[in-house]
Amino acid sequence: MQIQRPPFTVTLRQKGPLGYTFKDFGSGAEVRAVKAGSQAEAAGQVVVGCTLVQIEAGGTVDHVETAPYEEVLAVLKRGDRPIKLTFNWPPFYDPQQPAPPETPLPGS
Repeated sequence: MQIQRPPFTVTLRQKGPLGYTFKDFGSGAEVRAVKAGSQAEAAGQVVVGCTLVQIEAGGTVDHVETAPYEEVLAVLKRGDRPIKLTFNWPPFYDPQQPAPPETPLPGS
């Protein structure tokens, strides 16, 4: 059963890198990693698989859920701070459940 959770917003204030690595998944951007020690990690909440829905910065609001990946990156790279990023949770994500144990790779 897929868990439907409302979108959530994270506000980042520091100039420089945000600390997220995104990947293109057809349209929009999905979080591939959160860099250790970054302002993204300090803000919390965002997990791998979250998708970016909206970016609010510099007095503008960009709805990026279905925008081309390159357009999403261009908005992020403007560097405006503070920046409010609104994300959707990944499907099947349940913060109440512990993460599944890692499966060792064969031969490790």
